[in-house]
Amino acid sequence: MQSISDTIDYKKVCLEASTNENLFNNFKNNPIYNGILEHVSKDQGQLYLNYINNNFQNLDEYIDRFKKNDIYGGTFLSEYDKIGYISPSTLRYIKVLSDLDTLFGDLNNKKIVEIGVGYGGQCFILSQYYKINDYSLIDLDESLLLTDKYLNKLDVSHRIININNISELDEDFDLVISNYAYSELSRELQDLYYEKVIKRSKNGYFTYNFISNLFNIDSYSKEEVFNKFSEKNLKIMDEYPNTFENNIILYF
Repeated sequence: MQSISDTIDYKKVCLEASTNENLFNNFKNNPIYNGILEHVSKDQGQLYLNYINNNFQNLDEYIDRFKKNDIYGGTFLSEYDKIGYISPSTLRYIKVLSDLDTLFGDLNNKKIVEIGVGYGGQCFILSQYYKINDYSLIDLDESLLLTDKYLNKLDVSHRIININNISELDEDFDLVISNYAYSELSRELQDLYYEKVIKRSKNGYFTYNFISNLFNIDSYSKEEVFNKFSEKNLKIMDEYPNTFENNIILYF
């Protein structure tokens, strides 16, 4: 294993959902898939919504567009005051959008790359708010097959980058995003992503956890990450809501 999600069962669910329409229609509530994604609780969703209401001024204008992220996959929906039914996970993606808008401003016509993309939910949410010039997605091959199918269903422009092709990358990015994924990689992959993607990105946003050791994966510690990112003038902020002990958000 080179990442927490690099398991036979998870990759099998992604592959089968990408090729079987019945399985695609319900992949978001598959127990194996929920071990990696789509496990935000209703109460956590409320905390995300509180944050969004305090930090993002345009929710009412865009909420119907954001809710389209819940059309496919058998999404678990919760009801919230004023906005009605929506997935708690979609609210987390909107919270990240709120942070990106606050930290980096206008992302229209920018070149974005995301490390560890799940089914493409973050890409979809950003695409509903910005006209992004180029959105590249990097993940396990099986996950990317599902992502490609999902985003094509929603008519979202995107570019797939397979892990095996990272070493060949030779381009710059305006922003690199990773919601937990980069922190869950082996050091070998963290080094590769840093040299080929992060180092060549103008800005970065990482929701970061420190649980890799629980899965026998050797990832960089907090101190080592700051040393590795030394040229990036890395900054830190609290994760809110805090979904696991010691989680943080790193950005540059």
